[in-house]
Amino acid sequence: MKKNKYMYLFAVVLGVGLSACSSDDLATEEQGMQGTGAAATAETSVVFTSRIADGLDMLDGEEEQTRSAIVNGQIARWTQGDAISVSDGTLAYTYQVKETTSDTFCSFEVKPGSNEFTADDSGRKFYAFYPEAAITGAAGRGGWNGSKVKAMIFAEQKYAENMDDGLFGAYMASEATELKDGNADFTFHLVAGVIDVDLSALGVTPKSVSLRANSGVSLAGLLAYNCASGTASVSTADRTDYAVSTQSEVVTVSDIASDATLVRLYVLPVQLDGGVTITVQDTNGNFYTKTASATVGNPATEGLTSIDGLAGATVCKPYYKKFNFGAASKATRVNNWMATIPGNTKFNLLSIPGAHDAATSTVTGLLAGPSKTQSKAIAELLEAGVRALDIRPGYKGSKEFTSETLLIYHGSTNTNVKFVDAMDAVKDFLIKNPTETVLISLLKESNGSGTDQSASWCDVVRGYLESIPEYVLQQVTAEMTISECRGKMVVVSRTPYGPNSTFAPVYGALIRDWGDANISQPNLYYNGYPNTVIAPTYVQDSYNEKPSDNKKGLVKETLDKSVADLSTRWYYNCLNVAFSGVSNPSAYANTMNPYVESLLGSYSGRIGVMLYDFCGDGSYGGDKLNKAIIGQNHKYVYNNRSRIHMPDNTGTGIDGGEMADDSEVYSIELR
Repeated sequence: MKKNKYMYLFAVVLGVGLSACSSDDLATEEQGMQGTGAAATAETSVVFTSRIADGLDMLDGEEEQTRSAIVNGQIARWTQGDAISVSDGTLAYTYQVKETTSDTFCSFEVKPGSNEFTADDSGRKFYAFYPEAAITGAAGRGGWNGSKVKAMIFAEQKYAENMDDGLFGAYMASEATELKDGNADFTFHLVAGVIDVDLSALGVTPKSVSLRANSGVSLAGLLAYNCASGTASVSTADRTDYAVSTQSEVVTVSDIASDATLVRLYVLPVQLDGGVTITVQDTNGNFYTKTASATVGNPATEGLTSIDGLAGATVCKPYYKKFNFGAASKATRVNNWMATIPGNTKFNLLSIPGAHDAATSTVTGLLAGPSKTQSKAIAELLEAGVRALDIRPGYKGSKEFTSETLLIYHGSTNTNVKFVDAMDAVKDFLIKNPTETVLISLLKESNGSGTDQSASWCDVVRGYLESIPEYVLQQVTAEMTISECRGKMVVVSRTPYGPNSTFAPVYGALIRDWGDANISQPNLYYNGYPNTVIAPTYVQDSYNEKPSDNKKGLVKETLDKSVADLSTRWYYNCLNVAFSGVSNPSAYANTMNPYVESLLGSYSGRIGVMLYDFCGDGSYGGDKLNKAIIGQNHKYVYNNRSRIHMPDNTGTGIDGGEMADDSEVYSIELR
């Protein structure tokens, strides 16, 4: 084949009718459609021609004037700068659009820094993948191996690249169907599904949109696509520092334009049984969630036939689906921020806003000054995004308790909130919000009688948890993920409540030797086994530290430790300071909450569980601190599965134009 500096691409699409959707809520209508393409004709002896062989499985849609447009069931409109990777099975080269002469006709030239195919390649087969920037490969290892290309459908995508002028568009792959006299006829097949979310009725300024598969099947991940056979395999071994793998049942588009009315997401071509959950985050840090329960996609009958390594997946012909979000004010669930976190993220690597002495909003009168640490009831705290609650059912000398008489205390102050009522509020929240989980820090408030393990106190606590097993995590583990905890309480008790052993916590885990008014490093222990360690912890609970600058120093020191530690260790950072007779909890919170919120702007790692006063209360900076802690999760949990937060700051983390030799055996890594 002659040296080929330019490549011409001619894509022809046929018109197919569209099904418009005008619902104010999430649309669930589906209509199957099939698009076809026509073969193109080469104009010179050195051209590459191509066509889109199959259209999307159209459900509903409309035309958008971008290169990743869904036009009558087809992907159309290449634009200047689009990059395609072409391989002859040995070498991979990058071509990019030089100019367009019509909506469907364009010329390609070799990207600077890449070599050109030479005449002696004429006997080889050629393969192509678009977008080139989705091809992954470490230094010295190409993204190609024969007809197979290793590519990434990212869990975190970027609005500008999906919608406007970036490097991405619809995922397509091709084997050259004809190779004659230096000419290759490429027939591009769609690899990914396309989902649009219409935000025109939203009513708030969007920051991100997240899509979660209700069935838990992965929507994103590292895949190997075989252009020759039209099959794909998804990696089950691509571990990262932050999660089990780059696979994710959540896909998020970030950095949305303030005037955006439509957001596009690309997903693996899998059937979405039970539909999807869509969560929109606005620029004020609020999350709005709605669910569409209708199954999306029809099983594939040709083309892409398998996705190995993807549990529970039914492969579909790549589809297009549009959802109308409707008004955020009518969202069925608010501040469901955990719905936007990939389920395979390790639980202990979350940043969790937590309420110290969570049930004290009911305290009034003279006792409010020293004892009231929250202004919101437990249900309100959860709605504000709080996901850790410090619950302290009290033992005050009585040897007998019932579900009606076991009340929650703060020190010697009775909140008059029943333990079972507080826990019912958590259970009710989880029933309505199955994407979330709530960490319960359980402590018997004994006012000095901590050695007395009152059997009836234990019976009430244990009896309640045993009555709702579907809403309580049975066992904490060092490697457990969010998906294991969704819809459940994670109970970590500082006081044993088992029937036969003083160390048996029955559910969750037991944390022993939590230091009083100091820094300690206790361990989490397994159910009923006092010497079996699950994971270490680090606890900063120096509530008697004064002056306040000393306490601030300890808070920052703990932050420094937690963000640098990606081990299985759990971190608890308590911001509260005890009543001193001079200043009360609200006064401390008014200083501490804004201070910590300002600190978090410079941190990018996990901060663990942060317990503080007046969570969600704008009068004491608790609302902004809630949002800042939640925001910590979105800073780092997408590393290695995001084209936004890659270490090389290129936005892709992609190595292009590499040798595609036999040094990487795809059948071992990906199948």
